[in-house]
Amino acid sequence: MKQEDGQAALEQIERQRFDLVLMDMQMPRIDGLEATRRIRKQAIGSGLPIIAMNAHAFVEDKLFCRRDG
Repeated sequence: MKQEDGQAALEQIERQRFDLVLMDMQMPRIDGLEATRRIRKQAIGSGLPIIAMNAHAFVEDKLFCRRDG
């Protein structure tokens, strides 16, 4: 299910169960990193696989996702 921004993605995850999330790191309102942090704080998000997607894929972004995501 495609979402337009991080806030909409968070709301959808609260309403419906997913087996996997493809998270765009650069979304309006709430970016993918912040959305992932908020999902991880929810009970349903602790074991939910989240794959970060980013067109830029800088080494710094990869390290940040591994450390904080």
